[in-house]
Amino acid sequence: MNSTLNKIYKSVLKFLQPLSSEEVYVTIVKEGVTLLKAKHASLILQQEGEFKVTYSSLPLPSGLRINKHNSLSKVFRDGQISTKPALGPQMILGNLGREDIKSHVLIPLSYPKGTMGVLIIHSPRDEKLTAKQQNDLKLFGLLVSLVIKKTQLYSETKKALEVRDLFISMAAHELRTPITTIHGYMQLLNNKMKEENTPQARWVRDLYVETLRLTSLVNKLLETSRIRAGQLQYDWKECDVRKVIDRSIKNFNFSHPGWKVIFKDESGKKRVLVVGDFGKLLQVVTNVLDNAAKFSSPNTLVSIILKVKVPCLILQVQDKGEGIAKKDLPRVFDGFYKGSQSSQKGMGLGLYLSKSIIEEHHGSIHLHSKVNRGTLVEIRLPIVRLPEGG
Repeated sequence: MNSTLNKIYKSVLKFLQPLSSEEVYVTIVKEGVTLLKAKHASLILQQEGEFKVTYSSLPLPSGLRINKHNSLSKVFRDGQISTKPALGPQMILGNLGREDIKSHVLIPLSYPKGTMGVLIIHSPRDEKLTAKQQNDLKLFGLLVSLVIKKTQLYSETKKALEVRDLFISMAAHELRTPITTIHGYMQLLNNKMKEENTPQARWVRDLYVETLRLTSLVNKLLETSRIRAGQLQYDWKECDVRKVIDRSIKNFNFSHPGWKVIFKDESGKKRVLVVGDFGKLLQVVTNVLDNAAKFSSPNTLVSIILKVKVPCLILQVQDKGEGIAKKDLPRVFDGFYKGSQSSQKGMGLGLYLSKSIIEEHHGSIHLHSKVNRGTLVEIRLPIVRLPEGG
């Protein structure tokens, strides 16, 4: 590998590090300077139809206007390396009045759809580039353009996600009050008509279950925004995991009357205690059970198994449903990801929230699944202690 290609290789390694847009532009200029053993370089990008100096190692005068009708526009149009004297009628950045700059090397930053900019290396020599040097510099320009495009796309994606998360947070807060009111009235009606067996009573029961689901969805949205903002609060206490499971099963039986849940306790007779937030652990088990119902048919069996393998307890939820496609497994814990089962209800937040909560408890959650064979979700949590009493 010749010395120029070796320098390009080292430059590319630097771009693989996580860098902000400003850091990328500074690094491009520094690496351009290093390639030709120059002292200065300027990065010019086309933005909204105009050429703008994005970053320069030179102290450029304020209000500088770029000459876009001569050398610079030709490089944009042709996508070829060009060298120009520092002085003369075709000055690009105006008369910089610097004796340490003898010539400019213009490297186009091209990509398949055109040229996005030019890297100008201000050389202390009258550069006479060989064909080999021009090819090497053109390769550097291609790599730099990819880096800039990737950085721009990442920045746009980041902004879009921030806008999405802000909208979700605001919408969830605005929805919470009217949904709470509706849920309250539906609960009163359900309690009043729960002994009746009329069509109206059945409608009320169905509506009450749906308000429970709607309340759960809004709460998940709120908690998702809080997790991403680092604002989710925990109430840490010793928790008996069996009580978490018992409450989850009761909730599940109420909201999913067509499914059957069995609890297999293989942990022994001692109480299994963890330090955690009871409500959030309850939410995790409830989310996992909801998923089991979502991806299996009514009257199918859902199993909950509790084991102890010191220093951890192991909680497994097994269903015999349709399973999850292999291609979707790596992303099931991503927020808002629903995979190929997009027709299913929900927003793809349950497992994302569960993973965040379990990791805050210094535990882990894993999922094993095969299409048409069912899914096993395994949660591991560190045990506080195993008391002598039952």
